[in-house]
Amino acid sequence: DGDRSRGGDGENEEEVQEIKIYPNPSNGEFSIDLGHDKNNSIISIYDSKGRLVYHNENITDTKTHIKLNEASGIYIMSITTNQKTITKRIIKH
Repeated sequence: DGDRSRGGDGENEEEVQEIKIYPNPSNGEFSIDLGHDKNNSIISIYDSKGRLVYHNENITDTKTHIKLNEASGIYIMSITTNQKTITKRIIKH
């Protein structure tokens, strides 16, 4: 009954948890599992200076793979699905 006492917050947390990025950290090859939110998803990746280094607007499958051909470092992945945007930190070593 502890989960029910949180009210509406649990719904958003559940949606975020459905998107999985693995392996993270990686050598630049990432797999993304979008869960059930797959229709017309958009994935963008930004470097530490805010420069767009990857962008794909044509994602129609629940799972996709990305090859990041950039230097080692920390990147921010932005995933937009069904009018919601989620950001996750990814690490390329």
